[in-house]
Amino acid sequence: MIGRVVLFLFLAAVLYGSVCLYLYLTQDKIIFHPEPSSEEQRREGQWRWLGNRSILKAPDGLDVEVFFLHRGDRLPLLIYFGGNALEAGSMVAQLSRLKGFNLLLWNYPGFGGSQGRPSEKLILSHALFVYDSFKERAGGCDGVYLVGRSLGTAVATYVASRRCCKALALVTPFDSLVSLARWQYPFVPVRLLLKHRFDSKQWIARVSVPVLVVLAEHDSVVPHRFSMSLIEGLDRVEVDMVPGVDHGSIGDSPILYEKLEAFWNGMDAQR
Repeated sequence: MIGRVVLFLFLAAVLYGSVCLYLYLTQDKIIFHPEPSSEEQRREGQWRWLGNRSILKAPDGLDVEVFFLHRGDRLPLLIYFGGNALEAGSMVAQLSRLKGFNLLLWNYPGFGGSQGRPSEKLILSHALFVYDSFKERAGGCDGVYLVGRSLGTAVATYVASRRCCKALALVTPFDSLVSLARWQYPFVPVRLLLKHRFDSKQWIARVSVPVLVVLAEHDSVVPHRFSMSLIEGLDRVEVDMVPGVDHGSIGDSPILYEKLEAFWNGMDAQR
């Protein structure tokens, strides 16, 4: 009897260890879903964008694909940080709804025409590089607006914590990938296994500009409590919700862009 119990515990430990090892080895594929695009797709995206698609050379030697729409020399610059599965060119139609800005989108490493393998370290490094490459076109800190969606909310928050901007808008944000993964995988030691933490809670403590958080009413990917945890203790924050959408469909809703514009127009009205 004792031998069977020991054998059962041994097999259970082996199975548990195998699951943990599998999750550790495959976490890059679980977190990031890069969408490399063909040359034909990039040309199509550039045509729809009606702006410039270009390749920048990052300090690490990797190519970074950017889409830039210049609408006027005196307009502010809006920099968009996308989710973990969207190639920047696929967002051009939606973001073109935002008027009164010069728009900048870019692809994370491994996405679209950008080189490299996606990782927290490389994405954050390239995010600062893209910001630094275009900041002067905005005419200074007050001319830069940062917008992030899903995983991109962590990237945008990181940039806002280390560079100046006018405002930060976060669409379906989370406090950290650690807390989100703990909820999704409650049976594994997430803190020990996770390589990419995206700790927005830590970074947002250094953000002093107005923050807008936009929730999707039916978000089952990032439940609202993880978004609200992110902004606990913040003074200059607004929270809004897009009705009738989930985590994936919020980017297709015209209401999202109306709420973004209302937030920025409200800031201007308070001057």
